[in-house]
Amino acid sequence: MFRYARGVLFLLFSFLSHQASANPEIVTIAPLSPNDARYTYANELLNRILEKTKKQHMDEKIVFYREAVSRQRAFRLLKEGKINIMAEATQKHWEKELIPIRIPIRKGIQGYRLFMVHKEHAQTVAQSQTLDDIRQFSTGAGFQWAIRRILEQNDFEVITSQQYDSLFKMLNAERFITFSRGVNEIFSEYQTQRDTNPNIIIDNSVALYTPLPTFYFVSPNNQALADRIQTGLNMMIKTGEFDQFFYTNHRTMLERANLEQRKTFTLSNANLSLETQDIITRRYYWHFPGDNLQGDTKAAP
Repeated sequence: MFRYARGVLFLLFSFLSHQASANPEIVTIAPLSPNDARYTYANELLNRILEKTKKQHMDEKIVFYREAVSRQRAFRLLKEGKINIMAEATQKHWEKELIPIRIPIRKGIQGYRLFMVHKEHAQTVAQSQTLDDIRQFSTGAGFQWAIRRILEQNDFEVITSQQYDSLFKMLNAERFITFSRGVNEIFSEYQTQRDTNPNIIIDNSVALYTPLPTFYFVSPNNQALADRIQTGLNMMIKTGEFDQFFYTNHRTMLERANLEQRKTFTLSNANLSLETQDIITRRYYWHFPGDNLQGDTKAAP
């Protein structure tokens, strides 16, 4: 009887193990709030990559981590392997301790920073003619965000919060005057925040630019996943599918941003590794104002 029971348990364990491996999961970060759509594009692109490479790999699905976590905690969970992958604006220590896929999945447009402003200061911000003019306004940023360090390194007065939604409330309450958001973020965030924060408007005159690539970062114990993502992205770039996917998702916001007509001030970014600085020289990875918004179908060199 004992031998029989042990055999049944072994078969049950084997069946459950097979079921688990038949539909493995790739865990990524959960949104910080119902208003947080910042990772939607990155997750949709990841799904496309998994689909493109599934013949050589398992048919895996993307799931969110069981709770929303701060960026610092997400970094720890990636190191521990409890989160497998996350799309993030790069920083040196992330590249050193995780596996970076050094392909800028947003073609650098997160580095084009437009301002949400408190409406009482909108005209003064719009009249800015120099970077020093912009620096006179206190500005908001998430405490753990890469852009916070960049702004501080470039002599801005930065007011921070640990909470994503709190930053919009703080701007609405005039705790700071400007709040820079990536071209890929600002318009959707304004739509979700304007009813509860009626003092916020989008400035139409000024932009900041800093080299700020968004990479996929993979847990250091999952080289196979990193290789798969790298392979899939390169396949999409060579066929032109990546550019088409990118511009399909970002064309409208790039048109609204009207970068060619803005006064744009450049900020240095001291947080880039030497390897990432090399990536910046590869023109086909990046979007620049004036580029064709229909998607480049040429293969990468």
